[in-house]
Amino acid sequence: MVNTFSTLFYIKDERRDKNGKSGLYLRITLNGRRTSISLHRKINPSKWDSRMNKLKGKGVEAEELNRFMTTIRHKVNRIQHQLIEQGKPFTSLDIKNKYQGKDKVVKMLLSVFDEHNHQMKQLVGWKGRSK
Repeated sequence: MVNTFSTLFYIKDERRDKNGKSGLYLRITLNGRRTSISLHRKINPSKWDSRMNKLKGKGVEAEELNRFMTTIRHKVNRIQHQLIEQGKPFTSLDIKNKYQGKDKVVKMLLSVFDEHNHQMKQLVGWKGRSK
């Protein structure tokens, strides 16, 4: 199966803060299905180059933000390659969840205790209460 994959950085102009800055987002598209991730960065829309997909200028702010976006793009591409290597079908939401760390199974405290108690019972040879 051939996957079409792309990433796009964009700003949401309709959601400006009191300083006139807009939020920066990453759109991940896989086989026509897309999902977005907020990058938790605010930028001035007049400095955004939508055609080049980066911040205009050579200042410290522009260089830093453009480097940040490059790093994110590489990380998302690496995640996509890892999922391809696993050989299982995946979606753009799977890439987003892996990027955000939501793909990991978190063990709760009670389940850790249950697992520990089960292992100890096996070591001791405990079969339950005897009468």
